[in-house]
Amino acid sequence: MTIRGRFDEARGADLLGRPLEPPADAPGVLRLTLEAWEIRTLQLRMPGDQPRVASPTTTPS
Repeated sequence: MTIRGRFDEARGADLLGRPLEPPADAPGVLRLTLEAWEIRTLQLRMPGDQPRVASPTTTPS
């Protein structure tokens, strides 16, 4: 399968959103092989996107 688009970075993620090894393709092109039973989560970073940083949680006072 080939995915093409306006993304600078792509990586696989597990079901909790933790990053897996990044695919080694050119920006804007992602090639991957899926088995018939496989479901895969991908995270794509678009040009100009800022990394998401989790904000600290606070407890109400």
